[in-house]
Amino acid sequence: MATDVWVFFSESNGDATLRPRREIRTLSGQHDWGFQERLVRTFKTNVSGRSKPIIPGNVATNLYQRMHRAQLAVLAADDLWVATHPDLKEACRRDLLVRLSVFCRYKSFYLKFPPEGNAAWTDLFSAWCSATRCEGERDPRCLPLHIFKAQDSNLDIPLQRAAFDSIHGSGAERSDADGRRWRLAPHDFHGQERLCVAGWELRQGFHWDVEPGRNTTTIVTTKEVWRVERYVNIYPDGHVRGRAPFAKKINAP
Repeated sequence: MATDVWVFFSESNGDATLRPRREIRTLSGQHDWGFQERLVRTFKTNVSGRSKPIIPGNVATNLYQRMHRAQLAVLAADDLWVATHPDLKEACRRDLLVRLSVFCRYKSFYLKFPPEGNAAWTDLFSAWCSATRCEGERDPRCLPLHIFKAQDSNLDIPLQRAAFDSIHGSGAERSDADGRRWRLAPHDFHGQERLCVAGWELRQGFHWDVEPGRNTTTIVTTKEVWRVERYVNIYPDGHVRGRAPFAKKINAP
């Protein structure tokens, strides 16, 4: 499996982080890790009226997909936000934002790096890569938690995972806070890829069949908006597969 480093910094912090970003690039090359660097622009949100550095949905989609195909370090120079709606204006208008640290949780290594630089992150990341932080396909940390609606909790703690299961179901069939049913049907798994979650390789085509609790439901990802009448397939990397008459995509990517 590939090992990558993605660095994010806000437009207001570009000059101040130039040296540490160069150091990160150099260290990544020394370890033969892939490297990407992303500038994050600032936008005003309608709910708070404040400006925030926000990662748009298309970048967030690529980032989240990569977490399931590589061992990934996400290094941020600022407190950054992710738009969880594909339309950035709509995300800002409705405050559909999550912190980058929360978006990455359970799926990648995350660190906010200091302006002066610090090479110790390479040891921390190497230790993260050498461990497995998932206990199997029924571990709630497999879920795309920006889509599955649930109260925020620290699922790295076993007692918190048990509490999550007691509220939402134990794995084969779960319900999120919007009443949607997330079912695992292994005999129906389809797809060519074997995704990974924090060192655990999932079965080929692993996904959930997601059904509305009642009537219809709208499912919003960083890439698409779906109107679901009967069901869609949702994969750990946030990919949604649906077809008429059971579901309809109601926006263009």
